[in-house]
Amino acid sequence: MATLKEDLWGTLQYLEEDEFNDFKWFLKQDDTLEGFSAIPAAQLEKAERGTTVDLLVQTHTGPGALKITLKVFEKIKRNDLVQRLQTSSPGPTGKSGGK
Repeated sequence: MATLKEDLWGTLQYLEEDEFNDFKWFLKQDDTLEGFSAIPAAQLEKAERGTTVDLLVQTHTGPGALKITLKVFEKIKRNDLVQRLQTSSPGPTGKSGGK
């Protein structure tokens, strides 16, 4: 079973470059999801997908990284990735076993 970090990284691979930039923009906003703090812009500016995942998991521990990622996917209108991540991620909003 893949880890949350692997699932997040794998899902970010489906984003085009402009979508990935939009994704990072939302991560820099304090009001993207109530109760979740923004990731500093300087840290995200040149961050590749792997670094972005590391920053997500460090800033929003536990299920927080998954929650904020799902919210941002909704905001950038990538509901297909919401579905993909919900079915592949471990935890309360993800799958509990194999296929």
